[in-house]
Amino acid sequence: MEVDPEPFETWADRTAAGLETALWDEDEATYFDYDVRAGTLIRSRTGAGFSPLYAGIPNGERVHRLIEQLRSCEVAIDGVGRVVASVPPDDPHFEPALYWRGPVWPMINWVAHAGFLRYGYVDDATEIRTALLELARREGFWEHYNALTGDGGGTEHLSWTAALVLDLLDAELDGEGGGA
Repeated sequence: MEVDPEPFETWADRTAAGLETALWDEDEATYFDYDVRAGTLIRSRTGAGFSPLYAGIPNGERVHRLIEQLRSCEVAIDGVGRVVASVPPDDPHFEPALYWRGPVWPMINWVAHAGFLRYGYVDDATEIRTALLELARREGFWEHYNALTGDGGGTEHLSWTAALVLDLLDAELDGEGGGA
């Protein structure tokens, strides 16, 4: 049975247009989460604001501006490399090991990796992939990692992290083609 893709493509286009209209902040050059009850944007810069890169939503100058904002969330961990923290290190609420206040989450980095690839930033994608793989080699499959030391945190032996590592290893074998 063949399924007509048109309704799904239309739905995806409507969703992308809605994200562009409702979540993009031109002054901050990022996408913010939305508080449905209050009817306002949640103006906290987090790694989640870069997920539209994964989905291929931004275009033109907006892509470059968003990637520059993504760089504000990057941290360099000794012996590992450059990865994306969940909150920018210059944020007054940044805590490198406190759950969603700053740790390095494998999923956020996998999404950033795929977004970089989608838009042709192969060197950046490779750097994140290499660092995330090194974190897993060095520390194991943790839920998240300390943004300054790389120490594992949260749940240990997390299958979600293991699955992302497998995908990144596949991307390595494919010459950087995986992750999206």
